[in-house]
Amino acid sequence: MAREKWCCDSMQGASAHRRGRAIFVFADPPSEEGGEVRFWLASRALDYDMIREDPPPVIPPYLALTPSTRQSIAFCPWCGSRLSRFYRRRYTQLLDSELDTEFGSPGSPGSD
Repeated sequence: MAREKWCCDSMQGASAHRRGRAIFVFADPPSEEGGEVRFWLASRALDYDMIREDPPPVIPPYLALTPSTRQSIAFCPWCGSRLSRFYRRRYTQLLDSELDTEFGSPGSPGSD
């Protein structure tokens, strides 16, 4: 019997929506020093293409809008699976190098 690629349908859906205005999930690969994969729950209030514009859009201060944010997670928010265990050999499906520009790499200035 083949092993499931996703811990649940909601996790698969959240991963698929990482380019839009949505709540989504992604991962950062282990560091070269043998660190662990980091999993993130993130949200974006503006379309991905708008955030990448040069120059970026000006947000009036009275809106108090955070264009995007992320929080490190250890468990799937929908089914409770331990992410480091379930995605031990499957984490690459959650990688997205373009998100490094938006959120910063772990350990870089401005990152969590």
